[in-house]
Amino acid sequence: MATEEDKFVEVEDMTTLEELSENAILRNLEHRYKNQKIYTYTGSILVAMNPFKLINIYTGDKIKEYHNARIHDLPPHIYALAECAYSNVCNESEDQAVIISGESGAGKSESTKYILQYLTAVTTTQDASNQSWIEQQILESNTVLESFGNAKTVRNNNSSRFGKFIQVLFKDTHQIIGANIINYLLEKSRIVQQAPSERNYHVFYELLDGATPEEREKYLLDDPENFHYLNQSGCVSLDGVSDKENFRNLKLAFSVLKMTDSQIEGTFKIISGILHLGNVKFVENSSNEGANIDGEDEIENVVKLLSVDKEKLKSSILNKRLVIGKEVTISPLKFAQVFDNRDSISKILYDFLFDKLLEIINKSLTASQKASNFVGVLDIFGFEVFENNSFEQLCINYTNEKLQQFFNHFIFKLEQQEYDKENIKWDKISFVDNQVTLELIEGKLGVFGLLDDETRFPKGSDNGYLDKMNDKLGKHESYFKPPKKRDVFGIKHYAGEVVYNIKGFLDKNKDSVQDDIYELFSNSENGFIKEIFKKKWEIKQSLGKKMPTAGAQFKNQLTSLVKTLEQTTPHYVRCIKPNHEKAAFGYNLELVTSQLRYSGMLDTIRIRKAGYPMRITFDEFVKRYRCIAGLECTSDNKENSILIVKKSGIPDTEWQTGSTKIFLKQDAYAKVQDLYKQIIAEKILCIQKVVKGYLYRKKYVKMKKAAEILNRNIKMYIYKEKYKKQKEAIVKIQAVTRGWFVRSYFKQLKKKQEEEERKQRQSEVPENNKEKQEKEEELKNLQMKIKKHESASKAPENKPIVTQTKKVPIIPEEASPVSPKKPGGVDDLFSFLDAFDADIKDINAATKADAVINNMFDDLDNLFNEVLEEDKKEKEKKEKNAEKEEVVIMPEELMNLAQPEPEPEKVEPEEVEFTYQVPKIPIWAMQQEEKVEIDYYSEEYSMQTYAEKNFEIQSKNVGTFRGKSVKMEWSEMLSYTKNPITISITQFSKGYERYAVLSLELFKLLQKILENNPKKTEETLQAISTIIRAGIENPDIRDEILVQICKQVTAPEKPPKNWNDIVINGWDFLALVANTFTPSKSFSKYFNGFIKRAIKDNENATDNIKKTIHYYATLIESNIKSLNMNGCKKYPPSVFEIFMIRNQQKILFEVNLLNKSKNTVELTSTTTSSDVIKNILKMNDIKDINGWSLYYSCHQDSVLKFIKGTEYISDIISEWETLNKNENSIYNELKMNPQFTGNSNALNQLYCCKVILKKRLFRNPQENITNLAEHELIICQALENMKHDWYNIPPNNIQQIIALKAQQLYGDYSNENMRKIIIEDYLSSFTISKLPSNEWEKGIAENYQKLAGKSSIEANVLLFEAIKRVENYGSTVFNVKYKGFWSYSENIQLSISNSKVDFIIPKTKNAFMSFKYIDIQSWEIPEKNVITIKIFNKNKQDEDISDDEKDKADEYSFISPNSEEITTLLKDYSLKQIDRKNKDKNDLNIDIGVLKKDVDKAKATLLEKKVLRIPGPDSINRSKGSTLMRGTITMTMKSKPPVNATPNTYTDNDWNFSKYRIMNSITNIDTPEEDQKAVGIYSSLLIYAGIVSAVNPNDKPNTIIQNIITTAMESPTFCDEIYIQLIKLTSNYPDPDGKAVLNLWEFLYIIIGIILPPTPEILNYLKAHLRLYMVIDNKTKHKRTKENERAKKCYKELLKPKTIPRLYPPSNSEINAMRRLTLPRIRIYFMDGTFKAVMVEPSMTVLDICKNLKQRPELKNINGFTLFETFGHNERKMNNNEKMGDLLYRWENEFGDSNVLANNELKIVFKKHLFFNALKPSDNYYEETLIKFQILEEIIKEKYPLTDTEAAFLIALETQFEYGDYKENCNINFKEIMQKIIPSSLWSAEICEIAKLEYKKLCGLVGEDLDAVFMFFLRTWELFGSSVFNITQNFTDELPNRCWLAVNDKGIHLLSCNSRVPIVSHDFKSITSCSPSQNCIMIVIDSVEKSKKYVLNTIEANTIANIIQEFIECNKNNKESS
Repeated sequence: MATEEDKFVEVEDMTTLEELSENAILRNLEHRYKNQKIYTYTGSILVAMNPFKLINIYTGDKIKEYHNARIHDLPPHIYALAECAYSNVCNESEDQAVIISGESGAGKSESTKYILQYLTAVTTTQDASNQSWIEQQILESNTVLESFGNAKTVRNNNSSRFGKFIQVLFKDTHQIIGANIINYLLEKSRIVQQAPSERNYHVFYELLDGATPEEREKYLLDDPENFHYLNQSGCVSLDGVSDKENFRNLKLAFSVLKMTDSQIEGTFKIISGILHLGNVKFVENSSNEGANIDGEDEIENVVKLLSVDKEKLKSSILNKRLVIGKEVTISPLKFAQVFDNRDSISKILYDFLFDKLLEIINKSLTASQKASNFVGVLDIFGFEVFENNSFEQLCINYTNEKLQQFFNHFIFKLEQQEYDKENIKWDKISFVDNQVTLELIEGKLGVFGLLDDETRFPKGSDNGYLDKMNDKLGKHESYFKPPKKRDVFGIKHYAGEVVYNIKGFLDKNKDSVQDDIYELFSNSENGFIKEIFKKKWEIKQSLGKKMPTAGAQFKNQLTSLVKTLEQTTPHYVRCIKPNHEKAAFGYNLELVTSQLRYSGMLDTIRIRKAGYPMRITFDEFVKRYRCIAGLECTSDNKENSILIVKKSGIPDTEWQTGSTKIFLKQDAYAKVQDLYKQIIAEKILCIQKVVKGYLYRKKYVKMKKAAEILNRNIKMYIYKEKYKKQKEAIVKIQAVTRGWFVRSYFKQLKKKQEEEERKQRQSEVPENNKEKQEKEEELKNLQMKIKKHESASKAPENKPIVTQTKKVPIIPEEASPVSPKKPGGVDDLFSFLDAFDADIKDINAATKADAVINNMFDDLDNLFNEVLEEDKKEKEKKEKNAEKEEVVIMPEELMNLAQPEPEPEKVEPEEVEFTYQVPKIPIWAMQQEEKVEIDYYSEEYSMQTYAEKNFEIQSKNVGTFRGKSVKMEWSEMLSYTKNPITISITQFSKGYERYAVLSLELFKLLQKILENNPKKTEETLQAISTIIRAGIENPDIRDEILVQICKQVTAPEKPPKNWNDIVINGWDFLALVANTFTPSKSFSKYFNGFIKRAIKDNENATDNIKKTIHYYATLIESNIKSLNMNGCKKYPPSVFEIFMIRNQQKILFEVNLLNKSKNTVELTSTTTSSDVIKNILKMNDIKDINGWSLYYSCHQDSVLKFIKGTEYISDIISEWETLNKNENSIYNELKMNPQFTGNSNALNQLYCCKVILKKRLFRNPQENITNLAEHELIICQALENMKHDWYNIPPNNIQQIIALKAQQLYGDYSNENMRKIIIEDYLSSFTISKLPSNEWEKGIAENYQKLAGKSSIEANVLLFEAIKRVENYGSTVFNVKYKGFWSYSENIQLSISNSKVDFIIPKTKNAFMSFKYIDIQSWEIPEKNVITIKIFNKNKQDEDISDDEKDKADEYSFISPNSEEITTLLKDYSLKQIDRKNKDKNDLNIDIGVLKKDVDKAKATLLEKKVLRIPGPDSINRSKGSTLMRGTITMTMKSKPPVNATPNTYTDNDWNFSKYRIMNSITNIDTPEEDQKAVGIYSSLLIYAGIVSAVNPNDKPNTIIQNIITTAMESPTFCDEIYIQLIKLTSNYPDPDGKAVLNLWEFLYIIIGIILPPTPEILNYLKAHLRLYMVIDNKTKHKRTKENERAKKCYKELLKPKTIPRLYPPSNSEINAMRRLTLPRIRIYFMDGTFKAVMVEPSMTVLDICKNLKQRPELKNINGFTLFETFGHNERKMNNNEKMGDLLYRWENEFGDSNVLANNELKIVFKKHLFFNALKPSDNYYEETLIKFQILEEIIKEKYPLTDTEAAFLIALETQFEYGDYKENCNINFKEIMQKIIPSSLWSAEICEIAKLEYKKLCGLVGEDLDAVFMFFLRTWELFGSSVFNITQNFTDELPNRCWLAVNDKGIHLLSCNSRVPIVSHDFKSITSCSPSQNCIMIVIDSVEKSKKYVLNTIEANTIANIIQEFIECNKNNKESS
């Protein structure tokens, strides 16, 4: 039968008990306690019962479990309360306090410890990378305070004998950044006397038990039983507690807190000194006036330990020092008083030491930054009642009384006041209010007040104090006088009555220290002791008589504590002591009941159960939980709150509403929160679902469409490729077989048809073309016969053609025909005459071949049909699926690709030729919408419609005094006006206001043009040029210009008298403008409508004016199409063009052909070079127009200049005009002689220029040309090139070519014809000089005679064939000058052909370098007339050169006026131009206007975002402003900015360089100090540029750069300002490419490499600025070529990623290099002694360097390798993210001009620091070599364990390496090898002898075998590959003081120096924390509960921590990948 105990159901929160009675509460606690559940909630208060046993509920897993959990979600636990406090800090950002109360032995100290452990653990786990010391220091500070402040009492083995308030400080990211500890009232009496069964403070026993023998001797230690201060109680040890282990932990804590050795030693000496001082004995003086010290031994020990004067110490012990006025009296103490004086000195020493330790702790815990919040933990002494209660117990109980009141105030008073204020209905609960007791203690005439009065009284005594209390307080209700007891008084505390013994009250309250004690210890030779007392003495002297008493000081501390607690959110832990016997889980009902009663817990439970702990204002409640009510919410938040609660399903008993707040019970509020979280989660899921659905649906549709398109096209591509390959193979077979069998058949058919065709042509073709066609037929036949002869002569021997360089006769002798055994060469060209009559093959064979071929085509058709059938089935399948899916609309381009190729028709057997079927028109092409014709004559496209949308509202003045303005009518706005306009006609958007101002000036110029004053021709021409140039350079103003002209040519209501002249001038000017640039897209339709109306309205006019308008409108319409296609012109029209258009004349353009003929074409204003070429070639009946180009030369320059095909001829004429006469003189000359323009060569005569047509591109120089005209032109061009020494032709071949030309021109040889040959027409003077003139004549004559009988056409064919055989025929040769230094001549020739680029020596014509196009990486024009060609570096075989460098390009820069033509040729000839990344950027027709528009947009954004100060820096009136005079800065008064300053007032001067010094910052900087600093920066920039002189001699260029960049790095505001200043200073500098502006560009290049502007708008402005200056503006007279080069450098640097910021400005070496537009270099050394020089970019990190070194061919990978900075024997591992530029700066600052770099003392070394599977040899030999040298270095540094025998074997191996096998009588210096290979500690003659013996055994080992033995020996150590560090430690005797820490991929290992076996090892899983500091590292092992800590002293702490972290990360990544 179940007992009542079994039926009891325990609860975790006692406020939920059904029966709220004392009995039920006690029973619940007892039941849970016996079930080992020591924690129970009382609402939010935690009740903790001491188990007196260690239970396993404080593990790391428990911490993780409670982290982020709510307080009632999990069982009650101290961690839950700690989490509640921490989460409040995170969520509410409020300070928290955990108040731990309870009597002594209840477990307060342990609770404090667990709370601190939790807080440090969760903050550490939150950010694993934040391995700071602070968490561990907080924990270890508790260790120190426990040792020095805790002791065993009757009630508790670890009782805190002082109070402490620990404030754990958090930063805004909720990480611990420090702590602060305040202590309260250390119990000093325990130091000298303890009650029975109690102990002194733990530290005494720990020191005596845990000290090493050396320490025992050093500190003069003995057993505890031998010290008076420890043996009085009879208890010196504790069961289950190891004082020795605790001492080890104490020393560890000292190390963690970073106490110095002198501080630690001083601490232990004071402790030992106190013990020996307690052993000092006394004997009564014989005179009975004092006492003497009995024995000198103990006093000697004290003197040694405390380093004080012996006599003064004895005097301080035995005598009393009295100071009366200025007199000092020393009187001996009585025998009984001497003991008390000795004890007081001991207490002073300990008390001062305790304060000093607390000071050290707080200093180490000081936060590095301001804390945002804290969690305070109050661990203070519990209520105490002893048999003998003294002053200490009064203070302790007063503290508990004060805290109880705070608890009552928090729980009861405020609760009731809140309910009364809000009118909440509840039953009030009475509680014990202890205010009366507190008034008794702390009142003005209370216990402490009377004590202070008696203390200040000169003759005050303890009894006097007691009498006063009895008199003043005797009737107080909380005061009582115990009966029958003397010298006592009683106080009724909240916890019960306590009787206090009055003895010693006054002395303890005085707490005074004699001056002689301060003097004694302030003069100690021990620095630590001296420091303690000196500081205390200074404090006492500063306070003087105001020194507070102990009681007053304690009371003030307590008041301050309570004030602090009142400002926090408190959390209570009520610790309960369940039994006095300290029995595990023993339960004393009476003891527990009394504690619950006096602590007020029973009342707390009742009020928590009846009350409502959660109270929130209606507004806040609704704001937070509105989503629960949803759409039912109203404007009344009280009703809304009720609605929310009801919807949460909370019973009415669980909540109430007050006047302003809603009150809920804890569980009710939890329900609201749960429902809120549920709704929010649902809504979030819903939103996520919809958004994700939308995104994924969109992505799916997109991917589906793409997949279908890809699938279709990939299939099509695969099948097409398959088809093409098979088709090619079959066609190849077809070609060969038909070549075998069908050739004769075709010839026969051809002969049969020739007669009929010839007759037909004769009847159709006019007589004048018959001769030409016959010649072309003959030419074609001759070429075919030559080709046939060549192929026949090649067949027998299959030898290559012999080039013309071989000296063989070109024309054969009559008696000796050419031998067929020597085919090829020019001499073979004439043998074709023997092959004219070829045999005709059998015709029947062709018929048989046809059948075979047709069968092949049938097979091919079947194959293709199968492919199409497969595709058709797949298509049908997709169409069925498509009905269920979305329709995918395919782009037209892909649709076109997707159409399958048409099926080829089958070839019938009787057909000869193979024909293809005409492709079918795709369905999609037929479904295209018809173009909608625009009705330009409708009102929709009228000017008025455009005006209504885009015009500014124009107004005019009316009235006599012009005082009123009215809006203009549209007709008036669109018609002529003689008055200037006041605002622009069209609207300009924000940021383009300057165009509005410009438009007013342009309108004034337009009015001048319309007047066309004959006397002001020059002004008119200038006005025309100005307006059109403005339109070219500013696309945004083009519409305004066109609108203005259209307005002015539209007749007003009352036309002026000279209207006819105005309208003619206007239309003439409109034609000039419209022939230069086009309107914008938005205006084009309206402008076209205006033009078409003009054409239509004046179409059939008879009036001259209307005819003129019709002419100009038609001209505009025809030219506007070409402009739309080719873009606007580069220049305004020339004067010649203006004249011709004004006179309505056609421009005649004469082009010279190389056959000395000339062709003339008519030009329009928009005729391009390609249009002229087409016309010329058409005139000459040349159909192939590819490769032809126009060139021109001027009389100033004989160099032929290439005209691009897209260039307008009118632009070329404008260029000519700028090179010749001024515009006015040209116009007057044309006006005086108008007939001159009718000449075909008028342009050539006027500008002294000549235009030539040449073949520029020879795609296939060896192809035959059948067109006579083209044939002749190319021959003439080749001969012209030969005359200019383009080719390397032997003299005999030149003679043959000249002879062939003579035969063609003059016929057969004769003396007369011979005299017609002028050798200077064919050769240059240089070539002629190679032979005497008679030899030239003789050679030409001999060859000429051999050609007798050859017709002109035959000679022409032979001449062309001879030319084709010339070396480099078809190439274009340029004379260039090499820019730089090389071993060849500076002046060379560049030969560019269809297959290669040659560098040629001009004299020899031999190529010394030749590159195919595949070898060319890129080319560019970095500046005018300079071409740079980059060649892939493929020929370097140096092993030290990385693959990366081999792929880098060799640069060749040449100076040439033909640089643009060279780049165009390279582009056109390059076979892979489409795939090139680096195209010639200057070859593109970049519209400068577009780039300027981008800059204008960026400027407008800056003004719109209010980034810049308004008005701008140059907008203020500068009449009194600052100016630059004579190189100095003159400062004057600042002008006040205009009141109505707006962005519109920002002018071009504000943006551009100005001679004025700025008076304020350009960006918006508010503070005056920073504003003036910005002005100073601008001045520094002017000094740096050299614009002004430096006043301060320290203003050196590099210093200025470093200072300004440092400012930019420190302040984002100044960074923006500096960039804006630099952009302003580099914008439109008046002296292009001047030294000053180049300096500023270099500064910009440097700062871009370091830091970019943080504001996005300024960054975009910088990009636009750089893009604009990257392009050379060819329209300006003064080019900014050098600025262009620097802008490119800046932009290239800007695009490099800068994710990791620089820490320092650039070093001097970096600045000097970057000012030269290059980069500094740094050497990276390898362990084998080699090095590599690396270019250091500003943004380059260590990781980037390592990746660069990865290209080294010997290394397969760089895993585990990194860079080390070494200086002498010291080295530092560099972080991957460390910037190399920062390293250079650091070196420069640390070492300055020393020679450490030159001497290689300071260098960067590439080493391996992470070894994985180190015992396994690497498969890379070079890596093994590097590892070998690295380990040998470790051996030298004594970081590899070696015995003597092993060292000798190592010497033997090195000897074998150097000297090979052992030889008798060999003279080997083993000592030298020993000193080089092993550490100095092992050097000895014996090792050398052993090494000799080992050396003999190694015979035969060489090469890789010897390497393998070497590495095998090194790998015999199981820790091979570990990073070994020398460390020291002093916290444990388990490890030697000096030892090794080895870190490898298995974990960490601690071992003795030079030992092979670890003492202890830990894998990385067990490492929970690794915290480095400056000179030590702390490693925490295992869980929080059983953690083991190592504090290791080393200067390499950061390196160790980084390696451990890297190994942990690598292991983690390996797990994830596996």
